[in-house]
Amino acid sequence: AAFVTPGLHGGQQAMLAPGLVLRNGVAVLEEKYEKVRKLSIPLAQKGTLIGRGGDNINKMRSESQADIRVKHEEGQEMALVTIKGTHQQVDAATALIQHLLTSPEAQVGAPNQWETRTIEVAKDYIGETIGHGGCNLQTMSEKSGCKVRFVQACEVDPKEPTGKQVCLIR
Repeated sequence: AAFVTPGLHGGQQAMLAPGLVLRNGVAVLEEKYEKVRKLSIPLAQKGTLIGRGGDNINKMRSESQADIRVKHEEGQEMALVTIKGTHQQVDAATALIQHLLTSPEAQVGAPNQWETRTIEVAKDYIGETIGHGGCNLQTMSEKSGCKVRFVQACEVDPKEPTGKQVCLIR
């Protein structure tokens, strides 16, 4: 790419090597992403953000042209969403994510909000209900078409005591 440097006599033209861009009059390495934004979302919203088979996140990637990644560290209550792209792409992806997570009717593939049921399971039966490696929950999900998981009760109802778990069926 050619650029003109201002000078006393009208300026001089010079060529930039591939991979370089001019910023504030200085040639610097072009970065693939101009902007990176990190969002923390409640772990309970991670599935909604991703969507069945990745439908939601893939649609947002396509619409915004931003690179959107979701990461969750074991034991953390929040998931980290990293959005990379131009300023416009990152802002568009952020708006799409916020809209999805705040507007239940905006879920891709779900004309109406999924019905959610919360079931209390006696503490002594939680492990058996989940099964080894989650095999019982997986079987229930496959047979019913519902998403079945255990969550902290305070995620569903902030008035509930910490440490109490409930079975969430969606």
